[in-house]
This record gives sequence, C-alpha cells and structure tokens, in this order.
Amino acid sequence: MLVYLLNWLAPDNLPLWSCYGIVGGVLTAVGAILAWRASQKFEHVLPEKSAKALEENLEWKTKPS
Repeated sequence: MLVYLLNWLAPDNLPLWSCYGIVGGVLTAVGAILAWRASQKFEHVLPEKSAKALEENLEWKTKPS
C-alpha cells in the first residue's frame, strides 16, 4: 500500500519499480535497526553464567564427537 501511495504522490517523478525499492529499503533498514537494538538488550538481560552455558551447549551441538 505504501508503494502505491508513494507512486500516487509522485507519479511523474518515480516509476513503480523505484517506489518498491524505496519502500523495501526503508523497511529493511528499520528491521535491521530493530534487530540490532534487540540484540543489544538481550546482552544486558542474559546473565554471564547463562551466556557461558549457552555457548557451551552450542559448541557441543555443532562439533561432532
């Protein structure tokens, strides 16, 4: 819907494919920022002992014995 709104607001200046690119780029940037912020908050919430245990579990899962 945002793509068509952008195309309607500037029909002579922007072709439809560029409106898709603009909206997709903005949504990708917002998603990346939100993912980064969530990872930053997760680091502060997870206690150090739990983080070490999680890393050890992942190491055991990924390395075959």
